[in-house]
Amino acid sequence: MTHRVVRTPSPDDVDKAADIVSSVLSPTSVLDGGCRFDVTLVQHGAGYDEAEAHALELARRGARYVSPYNDPDVIAGQGTLGKELDAQCPGPLTVVCTVGGGGLASGLGLWAATRDDVRVVGVEPEAAPAVAAAVRAGHPVPLDLGETVADGITANLEPGSVTIDLVARHVDRLLTVTEDEIAEAVRHLVRAHGIVAEGAGAAAYAAVLAGKVDTGGEDGRVVAVVSGAQHRTGHPRPPVSLIARPGDGPTCVSRRASAGFRGGREWPRGRAACCGCARRRTRSTGVPGSGGGRSGRSCWCPPS
Repeated sequence: MTHRVVRTPSPDDVDKAADIVSSVLSPTSVLDGGCRFDVTLVQHGAGYDEAEAHALELARRGARYVSPYNDPDVIAGQGTLGKELDAQCPGPLTVVCTVGGGGLASGLGLWAATRDDVRVVGVEPEAAPAVAAAVRAGHPVPLDLGETVADGITANLEPGSVTIDLVARHVDRLLTVTEDEIAEAVRHLVRAHGIVAEGAGAAAYAAVLAGKVDTGGEDGRVVAVVSGAQHRTGHPRPPVSLIARPGDGPTCVSRRASAGFRGGREWPRGRAACCGCARRRTRSTGVPGSGGGRSGRSCWCPPS
């Protein structure tokens, strides 16, 4: 979720309180999490463009503005995901990530630039391709963004965003996914992997599941980054409507499937994030509809 952070009064004084600025549509789980720290929560505007503009206005009064994407330190931090992949997934990789402001894609792209066998693919919702438009133009292009279940990555870019050039230079491809593809990815993550992701968090996986990313070529294994599980109350397509369709049977998300996905005893360490083999077997997925039992199949690859 792309909330905005304003730290006061000095960038060197990390012990001082901060104002966290987000839109009025932010999930309560995000706001509740912020309350655990010495911060002031500020909700402003019906969307993240308005929240960002308000945060920038607060910064002009003497605070330091920390963008969730247009900040070198934030980008560097997000790029450390690549270091984890170095250890978990040796060999050629295609890393697919969600793109909102481009911070994660920029960080992964900078990491990929240190290797000859890694490419990065960025994914945006069809209703909000702000980064792709900015990369084509070479500068932020204000778009009339549509309604999307991936509302956590629905925003225009801040003027002068460093992510535009970084994405242009270090991300191999930008593509989009439809609302139905995102919804199907949310359902599939729950039923096959025991992972509850928000629309924004599932967008990268949606591209893989829809066959928009080659999973059998010379570019190695595919890693789809799933980041974000904050479902907004009152969303036009709430999580229940995404996970369960009319006619579906009961959905059960088991601890076993969730633990296995995170590298537990069910799967070899690190293999959960890498779909090197669409026929890899687990001892048990424990999720109805995924095969179940001792022969249940579960991996990142779409069912073949």
